[in-house]
Amino acid sequence: MVVVSNLVKKVGLKLQKEREPNVSDDNPNKELVAEFLCRTDIVYTAPGMQDEMTIWENGIKKRVRKLYLTINMKEALALFQEENPSINIGYSKFCSLRPKNVLLVKDTPSDQCKCKSHENFILLLKGLNINYNNDFWKEVLCNSDSGSECWETNCDKCNAGELLLGFIGKKGLNNASNVQWHQWVQSENKRFFKETNDGCVAELTDNVLANFQSFKQHVKIKRIQADAFQSDIKQSDTIVLQVDFAMSYSCEWQNEIQSALWSRENVTLFTSALFENNQKTHCYLIVSDTKDKSKLSVSAFILKLLEIIKFQANKPKLIIWSDGPSSEFKNKFICYFLFLLSKIQKRFSGFEWKYSATSHGKGVVDGIGGTAKSRVYAEVKARRAIVQNAIDFATVASKVVPNITVISMLQKDIDKTQINWNLAKDVPGIKKAHIIKSSDDHICLFTSQQNLDTPIQELCYCENTDQCFKCTQPSAENHTSSVNISLGKFVLVKVFGKRSWKPYVAQVSALDETDINVVFLKQVSILNFIYQENDTGIIQHDDIIKVLPTPIINSRNIVIFPNSVM
Repeated sequence: MVVVSNLVKKVGLKLQKEREPNVSDDNPNKELVAEFLCRTDIVYTAPGMQDEMTIWENGIKKRVRKLYLTINMKEALALFQEENPSINIGYSKFCSLRPKNVLLVKDTPSDQCKCKSHENFILLLKGLNINYNNDFWKEVLCNSDSGSECWETNCDKCNAGELLLGFIGKKGLNNASNVQWHQWVQSENKRFFKETNDGCVAELTDNVLANFQSFKQHVKIKRIQADAFQSDIKQSDTIVLQVDFAMSYSCEWQNEIQSALWSRENVTLFTSALFENNQKTHCYLIVSDTKDKSKLSVSAFILKLLEIIKFQANKPKLIIWSDGPSSEFKNKFICYFLFLLSKIQKRFSGFEWKYSATSHGKGVVDGIGGTAKSRVYAEVKARRAIVQNAIDFATVASKVVPNITVISMLQKDIDKTQINWNLAKDVPGIKKAHIIKSSDDHICLFTSQQNLDTPIQELCYCENTDQCFKCTQPSAENHTSSVNISLGKFVLVKVFGKRSWKPYVAQVSALDETDINVVFLKQVSILNFIYQENDTGIIQHDDIIKVLPTPIINSRNIVIFPNSVM
């Protein structure tokens, strides 16, 4: 700065000091705006080792994690004003109150781990020169409010896509014009790539309409679950434990020899954050040498956390939040584990496990692993520490990230957790569940926070299931009379394998008093199905779970149901 000042004086220019932003520390809205702009549904927490920045606060230098806005500031202001109508704040003042580590959309680096459903639909709209933002839903739905029936497919006008067609028509595109669009698809060798498609505007419009219902359901679930998370952490009788696996840390040295590159040890990191109303958020990091990320390690890690977490509430309800990978958190073993927790953990009044919408599980836990890896890596590069295994990582992390409780749990400790997983029961339909609740000796599964009156599945772990009152009650939904079955009807049927059965959508092609001939359909999205050539079968009346509502069949022979049927 001194050199620059001297140069300015030599050439006869005047050095003007940079104006400090007019942000008063006693601004009554400062903390409220900062809290809003740091919410997990507004920003994306950068999880990488290098995703930290240095800021000055009250004369003190601090290292903080980078947060990237997922919407622009004008959209953020509109949401803030909608949630806080009593606060009068302008755009410039709102921008000036943005925390320094909350970066704008334009600053977002190369983005990964995006939602496939969102990206594919956005790519379809891009082919029609339509930008996807919050205003999109105001254009294509009669009422885009979260509680509107338009999201529930109960509005005939929205459900048929009339407003969407009108919105596309405003672009003035010729249906016969050639157009190109991209889609993320999976190849035969199970690798994803971005496929380029060529066609006409009419074909692309049909594609948008065919995917509209399933995408709308996905967005609805995403918003419901995001609101549910914010609501849960504010409940006085509830504590929330958000969990996730961070990317493993690769142990490396400063001045590393070439041969060591191929023999680095990996450290598994299990991150968690404990939320309690009106209390400071507590962060935990379990460090392990295990290579397992399934029921064995997940159950051991959570049991360890429940031993050490501290909270103020008297016997609260525990809600565990996570994303939904079937290999880690969303499977029949977690259902059984939740049942076991209700039996062995007496510190809590109840247990629930909630899942964010697919690919929308970003939050505080992403920053915990990134922060720990970044600080430990800095110590290694500065030659102040040698990290060769999980124990070394835990030792160094405990010193450099004192605000995170670091716990070392090796494979030998995980093996001490003895659970008879053979008692876990198959859970048909768990893929579409976003809430699992423990109730007495039963586990109930629900699609979302708005459907808590109608479980999609109920599991009984009673010692004597035959005498269980709940299990012996006849289910009206699962009872179908032959009177309701007719030619051309769509039904949900049981298809039995060697160990269990799975639900499939089928259409009745022929029937008599005993047998029913059906054509099976393949599910391509939540609401959309296609016919499979020569995929037929014969079922019995008892195999029918329920008769489905009459779907719409579009010009491309895609079967579209008004609501989720699986």
